[in-house]
Amino acid sequence: MLSIGIVAATQPPLEFYAEVSDAQRVSAAGAFAREAVLPQFGKRPGAACTYAELGRRLVDYLSKLTSLCARGEVIAVVFESDRDWTLVQRAIVDAAVPASPRIVARLRPVNEYNMPGFAAGTVAAADYFASQQGTALSRHHALCDARALQIAYRAANAAHAADASHAEPTDPPALNRLTQISAG
Repeated sequence: MLSIGIVAATQPPLEFYAEVSDAQRVSAAGAFAREAVLPQFGKRPGAACTYAELGRRLVDYLSKLTSLCARGEVIAVVFESDRDWTLVQRAIVDAAVPASPRIVARLRPVNEYNMPGFAAGTVAAADYFASQQGTALSRHHALCDARALQIAYRAANAAHAADASHAEPTDPPALNRLTQISAG
């Protein structure tokens, strides 16, 4: 994991962003990350940290989110690659914070590509990315990607509800506190 962006659908939205500064991890980045991800580092003050610190910051952020939820409520974690979810879980476990297992138990992974209404979500995310060209945060910056995932999730749910004869989205009401995670 080189960076992580999270957007919680709270009012106001609670965002999280961190980027790894460990020289060994950065130098091990693949060609795609060197071309698309690393050039976007340094755009958010205070985001740079060690991998260990990233994990601790992530656990602190998720702990804050879970404290806003009702007892038993889960948080949908939306991602676009199963690898992203694996990296998030690994960062949480590697942080070795005692509260980590309790927090992980409150998270429900949702792969964007498996959602009903996925096509509408893809279009909405593409429109968002197009609107971000030339701005400080663009596609492949983890926070920009997380914002696009939130837009895609809402559009997919709306399209699915419309397709189901104007029924409500299929997610339980407990998911009104929605967290999207994009990690690279």
